[in-house]
Amino acid sequence: MEKMHQQYYKDLYIIINIERSKKSFIADEILKLFINKNSKFTHLKITTCLYNKIFPIPGAEHCFSELKVLIYYNDSDQKLLEWLTKISKSIKNFELHNCKWNSEILNLIEVQNNLNSIVCDVLDGIDSYKSKILTKHTLISLHIQSCFYLSKHLSLPNLKFLTVECILTENLVIIIECTKGYLTEISIDNFFDKNNRYIQSIYQNCPNLRYLKLPLINDEVSELEILLTKCKCLVELFIIGTHNGQNSLLGWDKLLNILAKSSPTSLFKFKFYFTYELPILESFKLFLDNWKGRYPMLLQTNIYDEDLLTLIKNYIDEGIIKSHICGGDLIRNFHDNGYIDTDYTVITHVINKSYIV
Repeated sequence: MEKMHQQYYKDLYIIINIERSKKSFIADEILKLFINKNSKFTHLKITTCLYNKIFPIPGAEHCFSELKVLIYYNDSDQKLLEWLTKISKSIKNFELHNCKWNSEILNLIEVQNNLNSIVCDVLDGIDSYKSKILTKHTLISLHIQSCFYLSKHLSLPNLKFLTVECILTENLVIIIECTKGYLTEISIDNFFDKNNRYIQSIYQNCPNLRYLKLPLINDEVSELEILLTKCKCLVELFIIGTHNGQNSLLGWDKLLNILAKSSPTSLFKFKFYFTYELPILESFKLFLDNWKGRYPMLLQTNIYDEDLLTLIKNYIDEGIIKSHICGGDLIRNFHDNGYIDTDYTVITHVINKSYIV
């Protein structure tokens, strides 16, 4: 019986290896089918080491010579980056995931002619040399997941769209202050530390701001009031209630009063994410009462309280609120007079001829 089991596992091992070999052969044949002198790809996603598979194929240089979007994972293929640096100069959007800013990546960035968007997990160790490489490009969009160290020499004078998932306040201030007033959208999820200096930098440097997402504590509400009076182009405000110790827990009642009193006439889209407590019913009612006569509000919250939902419905009936979406994850983006799914924007983004490996 034991010998039978041993033979079974031996046969199974052989079958598995044959199947893997078949898969590898099929994958190679598929690559050859699509990569040729008659094809050109605009999108490339690299998750595995592919240089030795792609480079020998006739027509490969032609295929990838006009890339527009490059998504790169895990420092997976340095040779492929070196090869792309030689043949592809037209990348507009570059995404880096689980990668270090090594010389191959910097060289690839440096040779691009029209790079305007970078998405990266970590923007770290950006010294004066790396800053010069970034400054060379007309970057209009920057999305970073975390950032611990930035050079004060950084300059991004054309940046319009900034998304940060977690950052030190001082680094956010450096980025905002180096944008020369062109930022129109700022999205902040969280901080490694917390102080209101970043709000000051926004209203001092972003007169054209149209969209702002920020985690807010009670100590920052007065600074937000100044921002509302300074940023007169603001259309959409996404506030995440948070705290930095119990004493700084965001007081929604005070905030709603300030929003009703100080919001610019352009502002009519609100997202409120309540993490620790809901506003008092009377405070929310006062906020909506004070909105009468203004452009009807587009509202999105994670409210499930029946009394507040009933109140919101009443103001929808009165025409003060145009629409309300209730959702705990707040995954939808406002768009014009309605809503558009973020998933939809991704689908339209990749509808061009693309190649994912």
